[in-house]
Amino acid sequence: MLGIGPIWMSGNQDAQARAKRLLDEAERLGWVEEALFLERLLLRAQGGEYPAVEKVLEKALEKEHPDTPLILEVMVPFAVARYELGKAR
Repeated sequence: MLGIGPIWMSGNQDAQARAKRLLDEAERLGWVEEALFLERLLLRAQGGEYPAVEKVLEKALEKEHPDTPLILEVMVPFAVARYELGKAR
């Protein structure tokens, strides 16, 4: 991962805007597309678009993505909030 997580996890809109700029810069510098894609998904989820990215994140978990702990860190609070405790495991 690119280390953007602590920024987007804060929930602060200024921090999320900064994270978006860092991701754009990372893309410009040629960072790995898959890592950028996941970081953007997680940023979108934290920014209020969780339902739009949930299925893609679930598929990443099914494939045992190497960043599963980070994905779960984002997904579990949403699952718990919706009482989807099976997904929160």
